[in-house]
Amino acid sequence: MAKLFATSSTRRHLAFAGAALLAASALAGCVAQQPRPPAERVVVRPAPPPPRVEYQPPPPNERAVWDPGRWSLNGREYVWVGGHYIERPNVAMRWEPGHCVQQGGGWAWVEGRWY
Repeated sequence: MAKLFATSSTRRHLAFAGAALLAASALAGCVAQQPRPPAERVVVRPAPPPPRVEYQPPPPNERAVWDPGRWSLNGREYVWVGGHYIERPNVAMRWEPGHCVQQGGGWAWVEGRWY
């Protein structure tokens, strides 16, 4: 009798673990694919300076994508934020770097995004 109880208990645990693993793997793809709502853009009057020329070191791994440096407004003036590598969420995705666009008589920053 004790052997039968252990076997059915083990089966229940394995079935529960399998169902949890299946649900987690199904949800993992959904979470990474959720689009972010667009953020409100802040428009500033002075145009950013021209981008700096940067040295791009070799990628640290095959999933690394170069995000080029950019000018960021710290409230009073533009400051340079150097380029760096970011990791690709999956091999099929491409990176669109952030950039400034003219808007409403000034300039607005558009965040980089994966597509």
